[in-house]
Amino acid sequence: MASCVFTREVWHRLLRTAGLQHLVPLGDSCMADWWQQTRAAIPKVFRKSFDSLVRLTTWNLWKERKRTFDSKARTPSQLFALILEEADS
Repeated sequence: MASCVFTREVWHRLLRTAGLQHLVPLGDSCMADWWQQTRAAIPKVFRKSFDSLVRLTTWNLWKERKRTFDSKARTPSQLFALILEEADS
């Protein structure tokens, strides 16, 4: 999951914005394992929001991968802004 530099940068930006930069996935992290471990470290009241952020981010990263193969890639900053915009709506 996090072996991709692009992916790690997007996660870092998102988690830093939430004050959770210490929870950024490591390069060898498995998404499911990281999600479970990180979710357990977050206060229960914020877990649904965290789950939504993980799903939204994962979905957008997956879509961006397809766009990359179509030569229409965004920068990590652009994807970060898109994720925040979608999270607000």
